[in-house]
Amino acid sequence: MFAQKGDTEGDDKVYLRVDHMPYYLYGGSEENYAKDVEAIMKFISDNIRYPKDAWKIEKQGKVICRFVVEKDGRLSDIHILEGDSLYPSLDKEAIRVISSFPKWHPGTMGKKAVRTGFSLPVIFRMRGAKVQE
Repeated sequence: MFAQKGDTEGDDKVYLRVDHMPYYLYGGSEENYAKDVEAIMKFISDNIRYPKDAWKIEKQGKVICRFVVEKDGRLSDIHILEGDSLYPSLDKEAIRVISSFPKWHPGTMGKKAVRTGFSLPVIFRMRGAKVQE
């Protein structure tokens, strides 16, 4: 499913390495990287809701979500990386919150937008968390 830079091009290929990686808000330059990471983490923090069942057993930790940033900036094929499952309801919530992102700026090869694979950690901490109603 995922292709490396230099593979034959096709509209359905998903690249892991591209000339310019996708970004959320602030541009793909190195100087904007920290601002973009901060914006991504703020979006997740503002929108995540701790599942009650996980809260009751005090389950905390990190899951790694993998998704594709499409050519138009939509996020698709959102899933938890194999081996990085934390707890079923936390995994489901991580996928839900990643699914709720607005469009990103797509990755590019040359000046052409391409489908790009992206991984993102979602951290669940009980301190200061909002619990689902």
